[in-house]
Amino acid sequence: LGALAKTRGIPCVYDLGSGLLRRPGGGALGHEPCVQEALHAGADLITFSGDKLLGGPQAGLIAGRKDLIARLAKAPIMRAMRPGRLTLAALEAMVLESLDRRRAEEAPIPRMLSRPQDVLRQTAERVASRLGNGDFSCEIVASAGQVGGGALPTTSLPGWAIKLVPRDAALARSPRTSAALFSALLAGDAPVLAVLREGSVCLDVRTLCDGEEETLVASVQAAFEHVLAAR
Repeated sequence: LGALAKTRGIPCVYDLGSGLLRRPGGGALGHEPCVQEALHAGADLITFSGDKLLGGPQAGLIAGRKDLIARLAKAPIMRAMRPGRLTLAALEAMVLESLDRRRAEEAPIPRMLSRPQDVLRQTAERVASRLGNGDFSCEIVASAGQVGGGALPTTSLPGWAIKLVPRDAALARSPRTSAALFSALLAGDAPVLAVLREGSVCLDVRTLCDGEEETLVASVQAAFEHVLAAR
């Protein structure tokens, strides 16, 4: 399309919604195009998000030909659409981080996307070993994480999760137990967003950051105590 636009003398505009500046390691995102690749492919202007995969504040960005950017900057609607100083400051910090490949790969979103499955499995087993010794048991199950509906709605990331099962047979059979546990996890002092899958509560460990395992264990135990006290 870029080559065709050039032969016709018209700009080629590419809406790359995800905001992927540089492809993370591990092949986690498949063939999702990044901003650099789109520019090299011949796009004159590229629009993308400042949040989502870029990981900055909610904003819209436009990259591409300098002359076209200058024309857009003079458009009257620009006064209504321009971001505030706080947004610009946060965006500048994130872009500077992205220019450093080492620091960019250590940022939370790229690190979560590129985590190997064996590391995820080890994390799930480590957390499960600390959880499954009280009023509930833990089962390690395969999981398919989603990057995000606004960024990559069809991309699924294989990984591992911890399935929580009450040891009490009556609680395990009741469909209300999982809903109550899910709500209690969200309402805790350190909220935990679990996944309700086929009537069970599962904890996907992909987004678990360093140093958070102990907090997760405490939050799950507190949530279960709340469910048991309310029955």
